Amino acid sequence: MSRTLPTLLLGLVLLGATSATAGEGDDGALGGACVTSFDCATAAAPTCDGGTCVAGPALCVGDDSGDSGLGDDGPAAATPLGETPLAAAICNQPAIEADFYRFTVVDGSRLELSLAWGGAADLDLRVHDASGRLFGMSLHRNPEVIAISLIGLGDYLVEVRRTAALPIATAVPYTLTATPHYFSVFCKIDSDCQTLRTSTGLYRSVCLGSFCGFRASSALPAGAPCDSDANCASGHCSYTAFQTAAGVSVCTESCNVDADCSGVPGAPVCSSGRAPNVCLPGCAADTACGTDPSTKSPDAGEPWDYFSCTVAAQRCNGWIFKDGFEGGDSGLW
Repeated sequence: MSRTLPTLLLGLVLLGATSATAGEGDDGALGGACVTSFDCATAAAPTCDGGTCVAGPALCVGDDSGDSGLGDDGPAAATPLGETPLAAAICNQPAIEADFYRFTVVDGSRLELSLAWGGAADLDLRVHDASGRLFGMSLHRNPEVIAISLIGLGDYLVEVRRTAALPIATAVPYTLTATPHYFSVFCKIDSDCQTLRTSTGLYRSVCLGSFCGFRASSALPAGAPCDSDANCASGHCSYTAFQTAAGVSVCTESCNVDADCSGVPGAPVCSSGRAPNVCLPGCAADTACGTDPSTKSPDAGEPWDYFSCTVAAQRCNGWIFKDGFEGGDSGLW
């Protein structure tokens, strides 16, 4: 049984998941090859498990109606998401268990998503575009909140998962809310994408008429603007996830000392504690150094545990234990 929800009044059009009978061995169908669940094209086999598209699991105890029938464990079987808060539940048995929701942005300039639940469970929230590219996430709060500004028109997939050290079959009830905002705010130049970035949305560095998109260029030289390693000939972009000073991100090079950075325009400081260290723009605060999103002890008032900035040297340090040992953090970068 699928959920029936009202249409978003301010820019979200609901799309239902389409059931299909998948043929054995077809790519994206039951038994087809995959790298992620976004490679699985049918609601009958929406989940990638060990490189193969499979039917979604149904092992949760006390699950919601969205996981009945074909379930909603992959993008191809996503449940329509509306503006009215949606009540559901999720477990983590097996590890591929997930709830996916689909919406289409047709208007507006900002989207907020909120995931709230009771108790001590750890639930995570992510949003992707239709191709599977990650646009934003929130992992360490309750409620988890993602805000994305200057978002383009099209389909987006919201992913909810439960994180736990061991499989837990009992489903955790949660409430998911999507709130679109129409502010008549649009980008005109690339720098607007930095000005209106958010702390839970990945940096998209190019103004594409009215919204910000990821940079498509590749093999760019040192000093060229970038928002991902794939943009750069060196394989290194100075942008680190969720850093505040994203607008100064440039293609960079690996380094051992600051002198190695003399030939990298806009990135004169060699980082410390990273593998490898790379030339970066100078920092003035921890938030300018970005984060490893997997670390579980957010700084006070922030969604992330940011790497540390040695302000005197303007140097970003890849130490996630800057406040002492933090339980749940897995290591150093």
